[in-house]
Amino acid sequence: MNIFDYVITESVYYSHYKSENLLSQSLLALPCLVGSERMLFDMLVDTLWPLSTLLFFIVCCPFFLLTLNFNV
Repeated sequence: MNIFDYVITESVYYSHYKSENLLSQSLLALPCLVGSERMLFDMLVDTLWPLSTLLFFIVCCPFFLLTLNFNV
C-alpha cells in the first residue's frame, strides 16, 4: 500500500465514521425533541380537558334540563 492509498482509505474511513457519528447524534436528539413536544401536549391536554368538560356542561346541561322539563 502506498501513501496515496493510505490517505484515501483513511479519509474514506474518517468521513464514514464522521457521518455515522452525526447520524447517531441526531437520532439521539430526536427522542428528546419528541419527549418535550409530548410533555407540552400532555400539559395542554391536562389544562384544556377540565376546561372543555366544564364548558360542555355549562352549554349542554341547560338544554338537557329544558328537554327534561318539557317532557315531564
